[in-house]
Amino acid sequence: VTMNLDGSNPTVVVPNDPGGISVGGFSPDGSKCAYSWDITGHEESSGAGLDHHIFILDLGSKTKSDISSGKKPSGTNDSHPTYTSDGTKILFINYTNGSALQSLWMMNIDGTQRTKIRDDVSWLCDSR
Repeated sequence: VTMNLDGSNPTVVVPNDPGGISVGGFSPDGSKCAYSWDITGHEESSGAGLDHHIFILDLGSKTKSDISSGKKPSGTNDSHPTYTSDGTKILFINYTNGSALQSLWMMNIDGTQRTKIRDDVSWLCDSR
């Protein structure tokens, strides 16, 4: 949800679909929002996912693109997306179901050129 500084005009940004959702952030120009969503509909209070994908939501057209589909390893979750300062890439956390090991990755905003940056970054955030 976004709103004015005084709390007025609340606007839902990310669709309220069933499944755990993690909003990552807005593109530097403010036209898009990156978020992760568990496409299985799985929700858990701990935040653990079964199949989180990263989506890019165009705020003008309200269209969303699944940039993880067909690109992430099966049995893993892509979560906590954030844009690079130039808006050309997404940094995110990937973790395997049932594992505490979290890795930092980067990819283009269309989901191509996935590159692992570092293993064991659980100290960055709790993505489960």
